[in-house]
Amino acid sequence: GIFSLFEIDRESFVPTYEAFLEFVHPEDRGSVDRTYWESVHGKKSYEFEHRLLMDDGRIKWVNEIGRTEYDDGGHPIRSIGTVQDITRRKQMEAALHEQETQYRRFVDTAREGIWAMDSQHLTSYVNQHIAKMLGCTAEEMIGRPIEDFMFAEDLAGHFQRMAERRQGKGGNYEHRFRHKDGRTIWTIVSATALLDDLGRFQGSFAMFTDITERRQMEARLNEQADFTRRILDSTDAHIAILDAQGIIVDVNTPWSRFAQENQGVGMDKIGPGVSYFCAWSADYGDVAGAAESFDGIRQVQRGERASFEIEYPCHSPTENRWFSLRAMPLLGNTGHVLISHTNISTLKCTEEHLSVALAEKEVLLREVHHRVKNNLAAIIGLMDMQRGIIDDPEGRGILTELSDRIRSMSLVHEKLYRAESLANIDFHDYIQALVSHLRTSFGSPRIQCEVMPRGWRCPWIWRYPAA
Repeated sequence: GIFSLFEIDRESFVPTYEAFLEFVHPEDRGSVDRTYWESVHGKKSYEFEHRLLMDDGRIKWVNEIGRTEYDDGGHPIRSIGTVQDITRRKQMEAALHEQETQYRRFVDTAREGIWAMDSQHLTSYVNQHIAKMLGCTAEEMIGRPIEDFMFAEDLAGHFQRMAERRQGKGGNYEHRFRHKDGRTIWTIVSATALLDDLGRFQGSFAMFTDITERRQMEARLNEQADFTRRILDSTDAHIAILDAQGIIVDVNTPWSRFAQENQGVGMDKIGPGVSYFCAWSADYGDVAGAAESFDGIRQVQRGERASFEIEYPCHSPTENRWFSLRAMPLLGNTGHVLISHTNISTLKCTEEHLSVALAEKEVLLREVHHRVKNNLAAIIGLMDMQRGIIDDPEGRGILTELSDRIRSMSLVHEKLYRAESLANIDFHDYIQALVSHLRTSFGSPRIQCEVMPRGWRCPWIWRYPAA
């Protein structure tokens, strides 16, 4: 509305102005009164926003614009102006401010880093999370190019992405940043280009997720995997990892090399992704013991035995080969097992040579004992012939005693010659034969000879008298 106030100088303040102030919100009266009188004394127009108290208790926001007229003496005579109801606009501004405050609160407290840049790629906004992530304050980052927080070797890739961003392209990728103390911070970047209505580049906006711990863990796992791989590759054994279903998960380099050398069988036949239990085929040589091996491996997978080991032939068309298979469970009770095939062909060949040499040695030793026995028998025969031509009873007795002693030694060689093992003598059998010979030679009805049965132990314990 339009209103006029007359005689509004402070000395003759009219009730009209006082009545107007009664409608002004108490919190706004001071600023309204001050602004109004400053415009009156300064002879200039005024404009201000304030609240009015309505009769029904409602509050309205108004925008008041006015000017003061003066007489020829320069004294104010009246003020005229307009009052516009801006309650709706103020409500919308309050709602927008509340939304902006809430949005800023969400942004500042977000667990993701938020970074905005203008058209010159200078930082226009960062939230607290990204600032803390890089060890800076938000104030330290505002106005600086993002390149200030990168490593020099990464700038080429970054500039290429920025060129794409100016073309309106966004992107998701992993990128590292330099912490204030020089540390590396790895992030997942989700960037968006900001364009105006005409498609012109106005800046960019990106969200950052800190994945430094994940990358460090991946690096440690890669180092451990590389270390494990070097260990597996440093052995001559052919090693494969099987899952619970018997599918080959991984193999070492000797396994791959053996697959290529085994008549050109590729990894598609006996490599990762192939069932180990289907890989054994007679097409690739002798696979004796396959059924027993499969049963043993499955028992290890089911936890029914701690390990399984077997030696088996795997002869190729050109050579005889022997391998030792060993299956061991992996930690975690997942049914995964490690299968190791070790070529023991050289060992087997050595064992065969040793077996042949040992057999030849036993034949030789038996022949030696046989010849010694025969020689001793010849000596005994000569003594018996000599005893037959001697008339002296004492001389015959001496020859008889010597013959018996030689016969006892001959008996030992005979037992060795006839024994299954040259390393052992059946002493019980030897004693029986020796006693039988003594009884025949020196038998007397008054002498009884008894040989105790096998396993019998003497019940007597000899004790020495005390000193």
